[in-house]
Amino acid sequence: MGVLRLGEVARRLAEVGVCRDPPRPPVEEISPPPVAVEKMAEVLAVLAEPNRLKILYLLRQSPMPVCFLSYILGLDRTLVSHHLARLKAAGLVEVSRSGQYSVYGLSEEGRRWVDAVFSAVF
Repeated sequence: MGVLRLGEVARRLAEVGVCRDPPRPPVEEISPPPVAVEKMAEVLAVLAEPNRLKILYLLRQSPMPVCFLSYILGLDRTLVSHHLARLKAAGLVEVSRSGQYSVYGLSEEGRRWVDAVFSAVF
């Protein structure tokens, strides 16, 4: 589709008689960057799962290993690991080692998303 410009939209709509002399906003380019839209859609799809939101809420408090998350949420470790893998693939969580444990925490990007989502609700 390319970059959409309001001037071109107004010209085309005027040609077909749909909208003549519309008011113009102060910005000319109105197309969002395609890469940004794809990334937002990916993250929002990951966030659409309630258990993942619960995991992110807990990780907002403190980094934790899978066994802690599994116990707190009452979910099987395999299921928690699956959710963490999806969150990690989306760039929302990162993992570090502490002895024999993999400890999951929010990435910098994950912290921004979680803060934005939970501040919009709470």
